[in-house]
Amino acid sequence: MSDPSDYQQQGDLAVLGFTNMWTKDDTEDSTELHQQVPQNIAPNMDCSLEAHMIQLKSTILPLLRQQAIKVTLLPGTADLPAEAAHKLKLIVEVQSEMRATLRQIQNMVQALGLFSLCREDRVTLPGPVDDQHSKEFKRFRLTRLDDLLQMGLLEDLGGLFSHTSRTIQIRGLSNHPTSYPHPIYLLDGLIKYILEDVDSIVRWLEKPEFDVVQDDWHAYIACLNNDLKILYMSPTMVNPGDQTHEDRLRATQLTQLALPVARLSIMFLNKLSKQDGLNKKPLQSFTEMRSEQLLALCLLSQNVSRSVQTIVFTSASGRTSNLPGELTKLEECLGSALVLIKDHFLPLIPDTDGFTNQTYFRTWFNNWSTTFNLAIRNLTNACQET
Repeated sequence: MSDPSDYQQQGDLAVLGFTNMWTKDDTEDSTELHQQVPQNIAPNMDCSLEAHMIQLKSTILPLLRQQAIKVTLLPGTADLPAEAAHKLKLIVEVQSEMRATLRQIQNMVQALGLFSLCREDRVTLPGPVDDQHSKEFKRFRLTRLDDLLQMGLLEDLGGLFSHTSRTIQIRGLSNHPTSYPHPIYLLDGLIKYILEDVDSIVRWLEKPEFDVVQDDWHAYIACLNNDLKILYMSPTMVNPGDQTHEDRLRATQLTQLALPVARLSIMFLNKLSKQDGLNKKPLQSFTEMRSEQLLALCLLSQNVSRSVQTIVFTSASGRTSNLPGELTKLEECLGSALVLIKDHFLPLIPDTDGFTNQTYFRTWFNNWSTTFNLAIRNLTNACQET
């Protein structure tokens, strides 16, 4: 029978490996790196960054998936010492592989930072960054990739390493006990976060612009649908004991007028989504939109959800002081989005079997706009009657 010290020695190596996963060489200060950029690097940055992006998608991320799962294959409580030592040895071997993978990911982060710095050096005029022809190198996409890598993937990997190390210590598989008696998260949950990070990065590397701007729309559309349910229940579900009969009548009137505003807002977002409308078929990967325009569309569902929620609860309460301003904000938000859609995405829609899809969508959005503006005006006028 194997000596328990065998697996404890392997456990010590595993704990030390997780502690040293982020070595000084691997986490070199990117600020210092930026300051050392030679002046002639800018013309070559597009090719360099593109190579990093291709490698990240085709090699690094698939490899990282496998390595992260292997890290969690810890010895079970019923394992014999020899089996426990073998599993811990495999984890130590995976750590060495992961260290190289992490270095490549950090190279990608540094490449993104260098590219952004060079772009800023080339921009001399005030105002929006004119990157409409930059394709996959638009700041909108690169900034999101940088966030997903640094604040998403690398942070979650750090959590996985520290948690796995702590679990090894808690189970008595190492000579070094931990001062924390219980793990913070379940390993399955941490792996789930990491795999979701990887999936998000892949989407932002390869999906068309119209897909990535809708990356988190589903969550806000779900909130909007929930707000609509609340509006159907109002006003009796909102502080009924605090309302007089006149207040309830007033709230009912406002609610009935707010209902079309909420429904039409949801209808607009659904018409742009994969499930119901414009984005059913893949469009061209890139448009001539600038980064701040893409960002405005990316935030559209979030901003619409916030405005509709305010309108819903304000109408249900019978109060009107904030309603006109919120209605104006919602109208401007959806109106500016409609202009971008008509200018940049409708021209990309192909015809189907001789049917002019562009004409259909243009007519639909024109009719929607007329109906929506009328709904806004009706609710605004009702506010002014009080």
